[in-house]
Amino acid sequence: FGGAGIDPCPLELTVDFEGEITEVPMTSDGRICEYCYAPDFDEMRILEIERGTQVLDSEGNVVTLIEIQEVETLYLPMGTELVGPAYDFTPSGISFDRPILITMDYLVSDLPGDLLSVTMAYLSSELVWEPIETQSSQLAELGSLTGTANHFTIFAILAQVPSFEVSDLSITTSRAEVWSFLTFAVRVGEQAEVSVDVTNTGGHEASRVIGLQVNGEAVASQEVTLAPGQSERVFFALPGNVSGDYEVVVGDLSGEFNSYLWINWWLIIGILAAIVLLGSFAVWRYRRREG
Repeated sequence: FGGAGIDPCPLELTVDFEGEITEVPMTSDGRICEYCYAPDFDEMRILEIERGTQVLDSEGNVVTLIEIQEVETLYLPMGTELVGPAYDFTPSGISFDRPILITMDYLVSDLPGDLLSVTMAYLSSELVWEPIETQSSQLAELGSLTGTANHFTIFAILAQVPSFEVSDLSITTSRAEVWSFLTFAVRVGEQAEVSVDVTNTGGHEASRVIGLQVNGEAVASQEVTLAPGQSERVFFALPGNVSGDYEVVVGDLSGEFNSYLWINWWLIIGILAAIVLLGSFAVWRYRRREG
């Protein structure tokens, strides 16, 4: 890194990982003179830079300070959950002429129960999470992912989980008429059918149990298995509904229907009145004839 009598490493690269400071000597043109092992305070996350790697910003200037801080809630695509915190590695325009190593550990207990896969990813300039090829290991309750990168941005561990969308709730009720040509009575809603569209919006084939609640009580469920982007119509039958109001809930959707018996009292009263009138008329005719 230099000739006799000249300090080959006059600069110093400082890595501030959430307050944990690591310092390594650096040449005047931005090459580090020692292997850089920069962990956070509990060594759950580690940045490693190979000796001789040149560290420059977007304008070609030597970078002497790297800061890594936890970031708040980020946009995540459907079917994705954040495992542990995400970290912003700055300055964002930094470049390395050799790959760097980033290790991120996680607690196995933090993984979702319906986990499909877990990966390390970075947030691109288009705000898209791009996966990183990693080496993984697990010791007891601690998992670890180590991947390479050549630039700085936000890095995180993402869990892929089943992602389903429930839409287009429909409720169809039965209608039965007594003497439809005169319609003495109508029975509505004694039978009902509830249906929804279920779509796999994730990136993996997965199964999900779709449940139906009626008036706050779980009454039926169906398991569907769908490929990515595939949809299926799911139907639930509700027979034998007594008269009353019903609220149905499937996923985030809800709807209502009524079950009731409608009686055409005006028609019944009219028929009874006609019978009475006819009877009275018959009696009058009989008495007149006898008289």
